[in-house]
Amino acid sequence: MGLLSKLLRASAADIPQAEKYAAARKALTLADLVKLESVPDENANFYLVRRGAANKVGMPTRDFNPEHYGAYVYRPDIVDPNYLYYALQNLHQQGAFQRAARGTTGLQNLRMSDLYSIPFGARDA
Repeated sequence: MGLLSKLLRASAADIPQAEKYAAARKALTLADLVKLESVPDENANFYLVRRGAANKVGMPTRDFNPEHYGAYVYRPDIVDPNYLYYALQNLHQQGAFQRAARGTTGLQNLRMSDLYSIPFGARDA
């Protein structure tokens, strides 16, 4: 039996460090970086539109509005709040939030769970 077929038949327990490697490569999500508040105060790093027209929902903004989600970056050692703001702005322009939005044609909504599951690359080991 060749080495390739042995590797294909091997379980994760048979391959040293495979489980540790898989856990280390788990993708970072927004939940690992940010705390979202449904009732924000004016001290948030930025805000995400949670309800509105399909082209506006999920749009990051720096303007306080009690109807938006407040984003508080609690891991500035991993990501700069300004960088995250522009990364989310890029996702919004690509239509990622519009596809995740729910609701009727005139009024779309974003859930916190949809936002928390946004991937941001792989964790470093």
